[in-house]
Amino acid sequence: MNKKVVLIGCGNVGMSYTYALLNQKTFVNELVLIDLDTKKLKEK
Repeated sequence: MNKKVVLIGCGNVGMSYTYALLNQKTFVNELVLIDLDTKKLKEK
C-alpha cells in the first residue's frame, strides 16, 4: 500500500514538518511539496 503525503506551503512551518517527517521512522513512500514560490521547491 502506497503512503503519500502532500504538503501545501513550504515556509518555515511546512519545511519544519517535512524535516521532522523525514527524520522519523515513517512509512511514507512519496512526499509531494506544493508552494507558489517555485524557488523554495528547487533542490540546492
